[in-house]
Amino acid sequence: MENNEQPNNETFFNDLKDSASVYIEQKIELGKLTAIDKGSKLGAKFISGLVLGVLAFFAMLFISLMLAYYFSQLFQSYFAGFGAIASLYFVLFMIVLLARKHLIEKPIINGIIKTIFEGEPSHEK
Repeated sequence: MENNEQPNNETFFNDLKDSASVYIEQKIELGKLTAIDKGSKLGAKFISGLVLGVLAFFAMLFISLMLAYYFSQLFQSYFAGFGAIASLYFVLFMIVLLARKHLIEKPIINGIIKTIFEGEPSHEK
């Protein structure tokens, strides 16, 4: 009876070893594919944000020039017109500088975290 049990145990452990190796390989492959998916989503969001940022920059540049020339005609001085727009941008710069963590950093961090954990089961109850 021992002779029959020995090959069955050996077969069982060989099958278990093969199944474990296949499982580990598939888990590694799943991890790679998940990382690629998350990375590609982050990359796509970064590139689209960059394109939108460049377009917004040029729109703001030309709107600012237009306003500066308008104020120059209104004040009858290029110095006053362009100075008014420069002062406006300086005030906006100071506001963003003082509130950058709340206005810029936290939303970016939260967006990246949301993208990384998108589609994952929630552990909250």
